[in-house]
Formats: sequence, structure tokens, C-alpha cells
Amino acid sequence: MLPVNPIYAGLAALPLLLLLFTLVVLRWRAHEAASVGYYEGAAARADADRSGFTRAVLATAVPASIAVISFLVMAKLMDHSGQVLVLAEGTASVATPSSYGFLSPLIGSLGAFMTSSNTASNILFGGLQQQTAAQLGGISEALILGGQSAGGAIGNAISPGNVILGTTAAGIVGREGDVLRVTIPWVAAVGALVGLAIVLLNAAGLLGVA
Repeated sequence: MLPVNPIYAGLAALPLLLLLFTLVVLRWRAHEAASVGYYEGAAARADADRSGFTRAVLATAVPASIAVISFLVMAKLMDHSGQVLVLAEGTASVATPSSYGFLSPLIGSLGAFMTSSNTASNILFGGLQQQTAAQLGGISEALILGGQSAGGAIGNAISPGNVILGTTAAGIVGREGDVLRVTIPWVAAVGALVGLAIVLLNAAGLLGVA
């Protein structure tokens, strides 16, 4: 088990504190709005539209669930058939810990570009990244997995599905190429910064690096 830095443990409590603060504020605002009957009317409208809402949820959730399950099945097949190990050994044979650490966010971004989802990218390539880090030695698996997840989040900006969704929402359908010309350099720059941070953290011996 990796040692936990007390600073990181303290930072981990911040999201919980922010969530509690948000709940308190929302409850206060809900009480204030209820005094003028706002939420009573909203509840009545919600009851009237409940059946339509259920159909809409099913229509959007079922396809997404099928996609996620398919990614999970494929990832498990690759893992148990030994494909992930073979790929990891091949990658480790041509890479150094520093070079792989720098490029690990790129793999996460590639997965997000392919799947339009950071979650799906982590499912597909998380095992490969961890196995490669283990085969290489000299670099923290936690850092590599962090680079994978960060790269997946960054890569969402250039995934075709998200770009199409964004242009549709902004009313600029057909200008996806213009959007990609702007976002790709930013994604590359941020990915390089994340990779550099991984190399520096690894050199500093943080996050359980031997």
C-alpha cells in the first residue's frame, strides 16, 4: 500500500467541505423560494412530466450503459487473455521511465479521443498503463495512472463526439474543423505540462516512488 502524505489527506477533505457548504446554501435558498410557492409549482409540473422524463432517461441511459459495459468486457478480455501484459512488456522494452511518464497523458488523451469519455479511456488503457509502469520499474504506478486520467480529461476537448455536441449547442454546426484547430494545440500543451509534472514528481520521489 502506498504511503499517504498528510498534505494530500488534508486536501482530500476539501471537496467534502465544499459539498456540505453547497448543500447548506441550497437548502436555505430552497426554503426561501418555497415561501413564495416556487417549488410547489415546480413539483406539480414535475409530476405531470414524470412519465416523459422516465422515457427520456431510459432513451439516453441505455445506449450509454451498453457502451460502458462493452468497454468493460473488452478490457477484461484483453487483461485475462494476456494482451495487456504483452503490450506492456513491448512498451517497457522500448521506453524509459521518464519518457513513458512524460507520454502517459498522451495515451489517456488518445483513449478519450477514441471513445469521447474519460471513464472509457481509463477502462481501456488503465490496466495497460499500470502494467507498463510495473514492467518498467523506477516510476510510480500512481503517477502513471494519474497521468492516464488527466490525459483522458484533457483529451475530451478534442473527442469528435464532444466537439459535435459543442458546435450543436453553440449553433455553429459544420465548423468542427475550426474548433479542433483551436483546441488541439491547447490539448497538446496541457498534456505536455502534465507529462512534465509527472517526470518532476517522479524525480522528487513523491507518491511512493522507490
